[in-house]
This record gives sequence, C-alpha cells and structure tokens, in this order.
Amino acid sequence: MGDVVHLPAAEAAHPPAPLDPGSVTAPTGPGVTVATPRGWAQRAWPLGLYSVVAIFLCNRAWFAGAPRIIGVSHNPASKVWFLAWYPFALGHGWQPFVTRWLTYPHPANLMWNNSVPVLALALTPVTLLVGPTVAYNLAMTASLMAAAATAYWALSGIVRTQRAAVIGGAVFGFSPFILAEASTGHLPWASLWTLPLLLILIDRAVLRPRGSPVWVGLWGGLWAVVQFGLAEEVLLDATLLTGLVLVGLALAHPAQARARLHRGAVALATAVAVFVPLIAVPLAVEFLGPSGQLGGAVMSPRLNSADLLAFLVPTPLQMLAPAGAVHLSNRFTGYPYDRIAYLGLPLLLCAIGVGRWRWTDPWVRGSLVAFGAILLLALGGQLHVGGRILPVPLPWALIGHLPLFRKVLPSRLVAFAWLAAALVVALALDHVWRLRMHRARVAGWALALLVLLPLVPASALVARPTQLPGGLTATAVARVPVGSVALVLPAVGASPCASTLWQAMGGMRYRSPWGCILHPGVNGAPTEDPYRSALSVAVAAAQGGRTVPITARALRTWRADVRRWRVDFVAVTDRTPHRLAVVRLFTAILGRGPARTGGASVWFNLLPGGRPPSLAP
Repeated sequence: MGDVVHLPAAEAAHPPAPLDPGSVTAPTGPGVTVATPRGWAQRAWPLGLYSVVAIFLCNRAWFAGAPRIIGVSHNPASKVWFLAWYPFALGHGWQPFVTRWLTYPHPANLMWNNSVPVLALALTPVTLLVGPTVAYNLAMTASLMAAAATAYWALSGIVRTQRAAVIGGAVFGFSPFILAEASTGHLPWASLWTLPLLLILIDRAVLRPRGSPVWVGLWGGLWAVVQFGLAEEVLLDATLLTGLVLVGLALAHPAQARARLHRGAVALATAVAVFVPLIAVPLAVEFLGPSGQLGGAVMSPRLNSADLLAFLVPTPLQMLAPAGAVHLSNRFTGYPYDRIAYLGLPLLLCAIGVGRWRWTDPWVRGSLVAFGAILLLALGGQLHVGGRILPVPLPWALIGHLPLFRKVLPSRLVAFAWLAAALVVALALDHVWRLRMHRARVAGWALALLVLLPLVPASALVARPTQLPGGLTATAVARVPVGSVALVLPAVGASPCASTLWQAMGGMRYRSPWGCILHPGVNGAPTEDPYRSALSVAVAAAQGGRTVPITARALRTWRADVRRWRVDFVAVTDRTPHRLAVVRLFTAILGRGPARTGGASVWFNLLPGGRPPSLAP
C-alpha cells in the first residue's frame, strides 16, 4: 500500500497520545509499518473508488434516458427550486434570502428552510448552463463522494494504514443514515462532507496542536459559514457536540487542558470574528425579516428520536433485511427516513472488541466514548423501544428545551455517531493490519467484510421523472410575461411541490401564490399554507375529489383572490387529481373555457390591458 517506514517497537506499543503536547507526527525507526503514499496515484485512487460508488448509487438519475431527480417526497422539488432561485435573484441584484416568487404576494423567508445557498452559489454555472435539475443531481452525487473522501482525509491523519482509512471513509460516506437522507432528497443532511473537516480542525486546534491558532481559527470560521449555508441544524448539533467533547477532554486531562487553553481561545476568537460578519445579513433576515424565524419544530423531536432497537434492526433500505426486521423497523416513531439509526451488530461488536483490546490507545478510548455519548443523546428525551415511548428520562431532556434546540431532531445526531463509528472501524483495522502477519491480514479483511456487508443498500437511490407537462413547455411559457403570476396545478394539498419544481425548470419566468416552503403558522408552528385563501381551499377540495358548490357568492370570493394576486396564466396539468372537476371550477371562475396545450388545460392573458406586478423580489 505504499513505502514501508519502520517505527521503534517501544513506540509502537505506546503510540503518541492525542492530548500529549508535541505529538504531531509519528516517530520513525524499526518496528511497525506505516503506509506512505508513493505519489498522486496512490493518494487519488480512493477518490476514484468513492466516485464510482457514488455514481452507481445515483445512476438512475444519470442513465435513465428521461430527465429524473434523485429522491422521493417533496424535498427534491424544493431543493431544485432553491438551486434555481439564488442565481436568478442575484442576477437581478436582489437580496436572495426573502422571496415573493412563491406564496405571492406574501414574502417567504428562506432561512431555516434548508435553502442551501452555499450549494446554490457553487453550482451556479451548472444551473445556468444545463438547468437546476442537473445541478441538483450533481450536488447529491458529489456530496456522497465528498463525504467519503473527507472522512478518508481525516482518518488518514490518525490511522497508519491507508486501506483502513479508505474503508473508514466508506463507512461514513455511504452509511445508512446518509443514504437514507439522500433517498428522500434531503440534500442538507446528505451533504455531511463538512463533519470530517470539523474533526481535522479540532485535532489541529487542541488535540494535537500544529500550525498557527489564528490560521486554524480562520479555517474554523469559514467552516462554520459554509455549514450555516448548508444546514443550520447541523451547525447547531456540531457546536453542541464539539463543546461536550472538549469539556469532557478537559475534565479527563486538566493539566493538558490548561496548557492548551490559550491556543484554543485564540482559535475560537478568530473563528467567531470570521463567522459573525459573514452571516450577519442572513441571520438578521432569519430573525428580524418578514415571515421570520420559525417558532416551532418542523417535526416533533419527541417522536423523531432514535429507537433503542433501531441500532440493531435493519430497515427496507438495507440489502440484508429480513421481513420480520422490516416489520419491526416500520413501527419505530418519527419521519420514516430521519428515524433510520441502523448500525449493525458486527459494527457494534467491532467497537466493543477494539475497546477491550486497545483501550489504552487515546484515539480508541476517545472515539468510543464519543460514539456512545452521541448514541445516548440520539435516543432523545425519553426511551423508545420497539415503537413505544417509555417514561424513562434520558440526557437529551436537559438540552431539548433550550432555545433553538427545540427544533433539533435527536435522531439526526446519529450522523455524528457515524463519524465516530468510521474512526472506530479504521482504528480496529489499522491495529489488526499492523500486526504484520498473514493471518492478521486475512482477519482484517474478514472484519471489514463483516462490518460493511450489513450496511450495503438494497438498491440504488430512487430517481423520479421530471418532464414538464405540455402546457409548461418553453413555447407555452414564453407567452407568459416575465414576472407574471401563474396558477399551476397540481398544487395546494395534492403534490404541492410539483408546481414549485416546474417553476424552477421553466426558468423562474412566473410567480406563484402557492409554494412548497415553510412559514410560521398558528403559534409559530411551521406550515406550507399559512394564508388559507378561499380559492386555495376550493382548489384543494376539488383536487381531493370533494364536491365544491359553485355559488354566486363563492365566485365573487374566488375572483377577488384572482384579481388580488393579479393572475395572468392558469394551467391545470393532466397530472392534477380529479382534473376535470378542477377545470370546471376554473372555467366558472374565469368565465371562459381553457385552451388545450399538450398535457394541460391553460388560460392565457387574464389581465387584458393590465400589466404584471413589477419585477421585484
């Protein structure tokens, strides 16, 4: 695996402790092997391997022929819209964190909506050249590869065998948690390539200090800015867990903690000085802007806590998942994908084994303690067992009531546990392979296979078709004045995000009174339909197959909504549930029948002699 460098036997038996001052590099001499890459090819082949795996997992989006996007549920559509919105808004010179292009004429605050501005800005050339759906698929594929690659990079600075770091990188980057988030199109939580970078920064700042603390703090501040622009919840979780880890280390090693205090303080102050000015504007928009910061949790933290059995019970997303296990996992509480905390029995036994064997190794000890502590927090405030919530209080109950942390879903902390698990696996394999015996080499590969096999996904990620309906083709949409307001169905309750996706694919030419985006609702509880206009209620009822009485009074109310929104274009696509009933409803409201354009019934030019709203955000 590279050139062999020998270490003294005494130093092999007592590797440098991460908290010992001056333990920056491994000593050399006769004794134990260390893999040092021969060149760029030796360094780069893991990246090629991870890229192949990521492309295979996302192949249904790239090689299916018809355009597709990765993931199920409403997440992919909203993420495609965000990737299209930021270049569109900045191209017009607008402040991009508030929009009226959705839920027109009401403003929609994009902060805490997982609007991924960092990815949107980074992928702007792709979005402008080939469209936001390609940019989204590229972001998802690259995020899987990057998560494994950054984990490999972080582990390479800790373990001494390259293949151990490679396998550890794969354990994190293609973990069941990340693949579950990717399966639902939850791009912020599939883009966890930042977490291994945080491990590197903590290592350089306080564990094995090297480099200027100012430079470490600078990179730390930039890391926090990037993470803020990817997922604020991840940043909150990372801040909490990093603080707990550092406090734990300080209590365990008080003398060394005092020696590192000044360096850590300089690095932290520098990071804060970089972070605060760069996020001041979006943070102000989030808390002080229109339709401001959401008061309640998007999903229930009480329900979205890891089940105690979830660590051992495979889900339908795993290849090796007996029917009984799947039936049990379906009983776990919470959102179907966020509740996936599966680790596998072999991985847990590997953690126990390496702990008993190498507990004196500070990296083994530290990673196991962090692994166990994170899993304990992921269980939430009350114990869940087999889908039942038991009256057993857990440590998260002390944290979950704090401001901002009320929104955090404890089950998502499993993402951080996977980084600790990857480190545990890499350390175990590294210690086995460094024994320099043929049986140890075979045992290492057998251990790697046992750990990885239960984690293999059942299939590649789902990718859904994204073709525009005929009524929304470039020719038809070109007849709509730029900045006009359009009602595109299905929307409002039935496939509410389809019209949002088509708006992005149509080049943001028109605005929509509806949208797949969260607003503060009653008592601050998030909702996608906070305004509940009479027309939206009627359309939702018609799409749901319910009879909508068309009375003179109702028509006056619905027409008032159309005039207030200044609607210039309506399209009822053939994908609309109970399409004929919806068409009859709009025929009565608009006073004339539609034209048929491809796969849609459309009404053009509903503002005769009028002008669309001004072209403003």
